[in-house]
Amino acid sequence: MERDVVSKRVRSRHAAQHRRLNENSEFEQLSAVLPIARAISSQLLDKASVVRLTISCMRLYDFAVYGSPTWLVESNYGSLQLNDEWALQMMLNSNYSTQISLGKWALAFLT
Repeated sequence: MERDVVSKRVRSRHAAQHRRLNENSEFEQLSAVLPIARAISSQLLDKASVVRLTISCMRLYDFAVYGSPTWLVESNYGSLQLNDEWALQMMLNSNYSTQISLGKWALAFLT
């Protein structure tokens, strides 16, 4: 009886390790294709940052490809602000990059 419990724990632990390894591999592949410097993508990004940057890139791609007239574009003092009908804001400016240590221009999506 006790042997079965230990065996189940071992199998569960191995399954969790395998799942984490697969998950980490997917996040590494995803961070490798993000349009940021390799030094940043390989070292400084945690999983939540990878997901946030991926969503930001997908939203920017959506705007660039399907940019509809529902977006209001405002430009003032070196920054670009885009607003959609759901009040999603997309901001692009040069100061944001120094705050999070990315390249010259970085993208921030604020909801």
